[in-house]
Amino acid sequence: MSFAKSFYNWLNKGSAQKAADPGPKPACHVPDNSNFQGQVIPFEFNTQEDIIIGSGINLGKKNIRLQGPNGDFYFHHKSFSVLCGCGHLVSQLQPESEHGKTPKRGISGKCLYCETQYQEMVLQGQMEIIEAERKSLICSECARMTVSGILCCPRHCVRVADENGQVVYWDPEEQERQRRKEIISKIFSPFVFLLTEQSNPQLPSPEDNDE
Repeated sequence: MSFAKSFYNWLNKGSAQKAADPGPKPACHVPDNSNFQGQVIPFEFNTQEDIIIGSGINLGKKNIRLQGPNGDFYFHHKSFSVLCGCGHLVSQLQPESEHGKTPKRGISGKCLYCETQYQEMVLQGQMEIIEAERKSLICSECARMTVSGILCCPRHCVRVADENGQVVYWDPEEQERQRRKEIISKIFSPFVFLLTEQSNPQLPSPEDNDE
């Protein structure tokens, strides 16, 4: 057999071996409905959970590495998020802010007025408990602490300037108190003016004394 023919057969044999055994494949994502479910072997777990005590809402991430029946490696990732009542999607409890990156929202708590409203709907059978909890949550970007010390969503507070020009927030109860103060002030201001005039009568001028 000539050298050229032997070299040609060697090349064909090497190519056939590579085709039959291409080597390990890169890790890839395996969805929940994959046909490999029940056949793959998980060998590495990485989970991060943010649990709200007293609530059914949990946030976090889950990463799993698996090995398939043919020795292939797969990577499964799942992230848990919640759509807050303010309309923002949040995937963690604490906000994060890194230089050069988009800030990540966290959860500041529940709006007291949203919670009261939705709890009433739960009692009336108009809403599920988990839905009421979700819609009561406020993200760290939208939460506002009012002058009364109540955490509110943007829907239940207004932004105003106080006597010193500082920006503050009024919750519905504070708005009602301010409205009543304005009404009382308008009713009694004419009487206050009259009493002030009577207690400080105008003194006669020197010209009146000359007459």
